[in-house]
Amino acid sequence: MAEKLLEIKDLWVEFKTDDALVHALNGVNLTVNKGEAYGLVGETGAGKTTTCKSILQLLPERVGKITNGEILFEGKNIPDFTEKELEDFRGSKCAMIFQDPMTSLNPVLTVGDQVAEEIELHNPGMSKEDIDKRVDDMFKLVGLLPERKGEFPHQFSGGMKQRIVIAMGLACQPDLLLADEPTTALDVTIQLQILKLMKDLKEQMNTAMIMVTHDLGIVAKICDRAGIMYAGEIIEDGDIEDIFESKYHHPYTVGLFGSIPDLTVKTDRLNPIQGLMPDPADLPTGCKFHPRCPKCYEECVNVEPKVYQLSPSHMIKCHLFKDIKEGGNE
Repeated sequence: MAEKLLEIKDLWVEFKTDDALVHALNGVNLTVNKGEAYGLVGETGAGKTTTCKSILQLLPERVGKITNGEILFEGKNIPDFTEKELEDFRGSKCAMIFQDPMTSLNPVLTVGDQVAEEIELHNPGMSKEDIDKRVDDMFKLVGLLPERKGEFPHQFSGGMKQRIVIAMGLACQPDLLLADEPTTALDVTIQLQILKLMKDLKEQMNTAMIMVTHDLGIVAKICDRAGIMYAGEIIEDGDIEDIFESKYHHPYTVGLFGSIPDLTVKTDRLNPIQGLMPDPADLPTGCKFHPRCPKCYEECVNVEPKVYQLSPSHMIKCHLFKDIKEGGNE
């Protein structure tokens, strides 16, 4: 049986500003097992990055607040950590690759010093020679020449910067890596290289990973399990086989698949989901997807759906599945 590394239970997060109260996360539940890659999929504004920042306790001070729920890492609730425990946790136990490599690196420090800083912080007794050797090893691991560690970020291409950020994330061999759309700013050929690199590193180091993405193709290539996120909720969760091969899907998941070009079918236009993600400061009643859902009926408008477990590994939060028993039988 798989061993749980991270378990998020009924997580609610709000952002309180002078203008509005933003409901960013609304009861998120997810589990990541040791050595497992979990894909977190959804449109912009679904709450994917907020989920990752909540794990690392990086919500904006005085504005962002966890109002309910638990984030259990190896059985310990992260929001209860002291500042010292958080310092030890970030980087060594859990690290994050942020969305834009251009803004993740300090322009006035050499890239080698930036990788070394994290190693030194979490290994105070390590000698300078050992730190330098670890930096060299990390550069080799991500396909960069160690001789370039004395250069500055502006001397590297976008793909190389992303490799450096990955090296920083993996420098202390964390148990969990949070990858927030790590290929968004890169061209297609470099994207493929970075994805292959991350998959290989995951297998070599047995690092669990949460891959935040809009792209179901990336999920199919890298992930073992996936959660579909909408308006601050996980509305479908399952193994890759459940997400890609099951005959039962949340209407939003169906819409995501419908937005992907099919090279085997000739068509004039793609079939995108109509409408936009709802304003998190003014969420709809009932099912939050109902204003955009082609299968919406009266109950969807007024009553929030329950979570229905279609199989031990596959759940969907939608009224359409209330009569389907576990195992996928009517």
